[in-house]
Amino acid sequence: MMLHIPGQALATVFRHVASTFPAEGCGLLLGSWKGLDPVVDEVVLAENTQAGTRTDYFEIDPKQYNQVEKSLRGTGRQILGFYHSHPNHPDVPSYTDLGFAKGWPGFLWMIVQVLDGVAVTQQTYVLTEDESSFMRIETQVARIEPPEAKRADYDRMQLEIEEATQGRRRAAGDRIRRKVYLTFDREGIKRPLVWEMARKFDVVTNIRSATVSGDIALVGLGLESTREEIDRALAWLESQGVRVEPIELGIVE
Repeated sequence: MMLHIPGQALATVFRHVASTFPAEGCGLLLGSWKGLDPVVDEVVLAENTQAGTRTDYFEIDPKQYNQVEKSLRGTGRQILGFYHSHPNHPDVPSYTDLGFAKGWPGFLWMIVQVLDGVAVTQQTYVLTEDESSFMRIETQVARIEPPEAKRADYDRMQLEIEEATQGRRRAAGDRIRRKVYLTFDREGIKRPLVWEMARKFDVVTNIRSATVSGDIALVGLGLESTREEIDRALAWLESQGVRVEPIELGIVE
């Protein structure tokens, strides 16, 4: 199973949830199923009716939901699921999300991580058949095709970008993937250290899991970059009081 979504639609989601920080932003994912793959072709922004009272919960007005559902009748399209944000928290489902999702089996559950007002990552999930947990699905962002009159200019620009990117990669060396566990103490939990690291160093990060218990947080983090840059980034994390431990051979599957 893979989620297909246009880049423009995903960008709309990111802008919306960034604008609602520190409250959770939310909305609807519309589209259709292509075999086992959900294909989103439109997003509908919704008001979080709980935004004025809570920053860790969202609720969409049932009237808006019913209006959207009614407008899709006979079109072959449907509401595929919801998106919402996790302000200053990882893009992994919470116990609240699991409880809510049990009322909507088969729906997509897109979560966007927003750090200090900046939308940085998203993951999309579906409820497992036994409704005991979530299963993460991959996301494929569709390229927006240019008008025919501009296609030659667009293709030339894409070629220039690719050549420049390849040149930077050759200059930087071979890129690898590594997976580590990060342990944060009470003070570390208060800071968006993973986000700060990604801003300081040329590394691509992917939070694979996160658990908070009392004053300790454990995060499973995937990193992609050159070996030297990953080593520099992790050394910086350790200098900030974060404990870094490799997972198996340090390779992200």
